[in-house]
Amino acid sequence: MNNQLRTARLNLPGRGTRGRYISKVAGKILAGAVGTACAVASVTIVHPAGAGAATLSTVTYAFTEDVTVPSIHGSGHAANGTVAVSLDPATGNFTAQASRPSITVYGLALGLIPVSAVASFEQVGTFAGTIGSDGSLVSNLQIDIHLNAISLLGILPIFTSTTCHTAAPVALHPVAPAGGFSVAGGGTVTATFTVGQLTDCGAETALLNSTIPGPGNQVKLQLSPTS
Repeated sequence: MNNQLRTARLNLPGRGTRGRYISKVAGKILAGAVGTACAVASVTIVHPAGAGAATLSTVTYAFTEDVTVPSIHGSGHAANGTVAVSLDPATGNFTAQASRPSITVYGLALGLIPVSAVASFEQVGTFAGTIGSDGSLVSNLQIDIHLNAISLLGILPIFTSTTCHTAAPVALHPVAPAGGFSVAGGGTVTATFTVGQLTDCGAETALLNSTIPGPGNQVKLQLSPTS
């Protein structure tokens, strides 16, 4: 840069005070121009928010659900569940929103008395995971379990509620092994989970908490794409 300025001064016409003055002004102009060019060259281009964002695919699956509840030696089956999945095909990462119908679990209270319990499930927060290129699936989901009704012998109602539910969300980690799931064909995913303490169940809260909560509960979902 300094060599450019010296050359500019040598080539300027004029002598004496006037010539030196003109040289000085020209030098400042050249210095400003070079500085501006350097500043422009150092500008970082920032892409607008969202530029280059992944294009997501949306797939909806219907599923059936099978549940086992060892605390009451029970099991249940439900159909007509749906889950809407937003998938990044480049990474296999997805988020999902599940809609699950109520399910009736048939078991034995105290290991002796036939009972049926109607429960429903509400998704809490984000259901997210990854579908691997090898056909595996890993995910994380939290649900609020609502206990809606209990009957003895399948015919005698002994408990109904619109407020009884798990005091804290229940964590599930639905998975499928390698080769067990595909975006186009669906598959089977399973999870083992613990049912925690119940709350807002009225006078029966303590009795229910001595019977239903516990580990080792299992759920199996069979998913089939509908769109």
